[in-house]
Amino acid sequence: NKSLMKKFTLFLGALLISMVSMAANYVKVTEAPADWSGEYLLVYEGDTSAHVWTGVDAVNGNVEATATDGTISGTDFVTITLAPMEGGYSIKVNGGVNDGKYISGKSGDNKLNFGTDAALNTLAYEDGSVKIVSNTSVMRFNSAKDNMRFRYFKSSSYTGQKVVQLYKNTDGTTPEEPENPDTPDTPEEPETPTEPETPTVPEGVITCAEAVAICQE
Repeated sequence: NKSLMKKFTLFLGALLISMVSMAANYVKVTEAPADWSGEYLLVYEGDTSAHVWTGVDAVNGNVEATATDGTISGTDFVTITLAPMEGGYSIKVNGGVNDGKYISGKSGDNKLNFGTDAALNTLAYEDGSVKIVSNTSVMRFNSAKDNMRFRYFKSSSYTGQKVVQLYKNTDGTTPEEPENPDTPDTPEEPETPTEPETPTVPEGVITCAEAVAICQE
């Protein structure tokens, strides 16, 4: 049935357009903001593709993505939310097996901890990358073929691992308030109509009242 096939094709087209329109855009952080709060992708930029963290402390705990002009677009990524706390920021996982948990490192160890309580992280933008520090350990990416993973590495050896980047979700920005329209002018009061003037009767012409009086004589 050609009609049914046409309707099905139109439905698929509308569905694809809807999916594309729902895709979030994540833009690479290229300088330290005044406030790091927001939703991000944790990313390692490889030679041929970007590697996005999937929210686990495990080998191959990442998915490949394409970064075009500093932007990654998609709908199914595990993200992290940075929220201010005393001394720095907490980092919470959104999605995946550790959804809703907070991450932190351990001093003197290569480890990535997940917990239910907010944990302190500090952030800085240094030498073209984002430096995330927790308990003196630093978030980096191990790019070794048999051990590709994100985790906090101890301060004495983290420089041997690859730097990471943050890509911020730019679709959640609050739109600017529209300007107030000009207040319309108050309409002017209509002028009060003036009483019509009594017409002047020409000389030699009698009025109706005079004619009635003559008839009654």
